[in-house]
Amino acid sequence: AKCLEIKKKRTSHALIMMRKRDIADSSILPACKKYKSDRSEGSEFHLPDELIMRVFSFLEISDLLGRVPFVCRHWKSLSLTPSLWQSRHLNLHSLGVNSFSHTLSLLRQPRFSSLKRLTLGKISLSNSDSNPTSDPSTYYQEMKNYENVLVEDLHNKSSLVFLDLSFCECISDLTLKSLSNLRHLRRLVLQDADITDNGLQSLLSNGLSDLRSLDLQSCDQITDRSLSLLSDGCPNLSDLSVSYCQLITNEGVRSLSSCSALRRVGLSGTGVSFEGLTLLAPLGLQHLAIAECDQICTDEFTRLPQLLPSIQSLDLSENENVTDGVVQQLFLTDSVSKNLQYLNLHMCENLTDSAFSVLIKNSDHCPLPLLTLDLSECSAISDETLRLLSLFCGSLENLDISGCSVTDAGIVVLAYGCRKLRSL
Repeated sequence: AKCLEIKKKRTSHALIMMRKRDIADSSILPACKKYKSDRSEGSEFHLPDELIMRVFSFLEISDLLGRVPFVCRHWKSLSLTPSLWQSRHLNLHSLGVNSFSHTLSLLRQPRFSSLKRLTLGKISLSNSDSNPTSDPSTYYQEMKNYENVLVEDLHNKSSLVFLDLSFCECISDLTLKSLSNLRHLRRLVLQDADITDNGLQSLLSNGLSDLRSLDLQSCDQITDRSLSLLSDGCPNLSDLSVSYCQLITNEGVRSLSSCSALRRVGLSGTGVSFEGLTLLAPLGLQHLAIAECDQICTDEFTRLPQLLPSIQSLDLSENENVTDGVVQQLFLTDSVSKNLQYLNLHMCENLTDSAFSVLIKNSDHCPLPLLTLDLSECSAISDETLRLLSLFCGSLENLDISGCSVTDAGIVVLAYGCRKLRSL
């Protein structure tokens, strides 16, 4: 009896906390009333399934898979309910699932029949008996067999709106053909996939009008033809990355200029020049990555602010043509200095403290809205830059100065002026 009373008190406390967190909404009020009625009648203590399911909805996926089912049979049964998983992001990579056999066994469970968000991560045949070095023919045949099975499973996941297949060994054009059935897909990540223009054409064959974001980073067989296909088949595309697709040129960018919804573009490590960037100017880009773009010279970099007045995020990393004058021009252009929140200057080795001295001239707009700044491996940056940042960039939350020539004194000054810093 004493134990029962303690349980009742704990449950009452839990309900109070749920009410404080605004969890007790209209969907669980009937369950709360039933629970209150059961208590008044002195019935056997238990929580209604509606309340248990609501608590489960706040648990980590690792707990739902690895702990909840082992508490009791009833909890195991509830944890298998498809509605519990419908809004969850199943990230197999973060769960440590890295083999095809384990991946396929999970995807076929009924609880995942209505899954909307899925990340496979870097799965491979590493646990297989075959080896790509000692027995390549058997290894790749086994990989193809897994792909055929995976294609069938993904084809049946028609409710998916987010799918991440980055670094999966078995992804090819055949996989993309099966994904054309996912008409509700809004974001697709295919980093480092072994796909071609033909595969992308198959993907778009049924029309993916809901697709908003596509990541093709490091898909080195993708050419300008793919960009032409995207401009015709994805009218709502707002986010596209073809960074490190070395076959992409200005001609492909010309096709993108007709994508009126495009606001975020990744062109790092491609053959795109300043001429290509001018083709995108009418789109009003807010996010642009052009790291390692050797085709753009210093004078052209200084013209970027006029080309991109609405820019909020800019990646100029690993460009030897980015000099002090380029950064100064960014901060001197009112429209850019008022909007820029993310700036990546990693390994821009020609930068010095003079790049930020211009902040004094733009003090009328301080503090600047800059939230994230990456100055890592800029060896000529010293305490003087930290002093200027503390005075004029008080909104900074993330700053990377690894590899810079800074001292303890500079860090102290920075801490005094940038009190919102969360990562250093």
